[in-house]
Amino acid sequence: MVPGRIPRSKEALLFGDNIDLVKPGDEVELVGIYIARYECALNVKQGFPVFNTLIEANSIRPYQELRNVDEIDQK
Repeated sequence: MVPGRIPRSKEALLFGDNIDLVKPGDEVELVGIYIARYECALNVKQGFPVFNTLIEANSIRPYQELRNVDEIDQK
């Protein structure tokens, strides 16, 4: 992680071969479908539209693996 960057997170659903490729807390490159689901219970409580968002992953790779490939390509 680059110093001074604020960590961000988003829930992702992993299926099939994507399971166990990364662990919680890893920086990753993720390709998938961004899903926003309407949450009725939260809307009643908050009084305005609230959506639960997540990503259904199609492909995921650790960021460290991507940096290593870039270093090899530059040599």
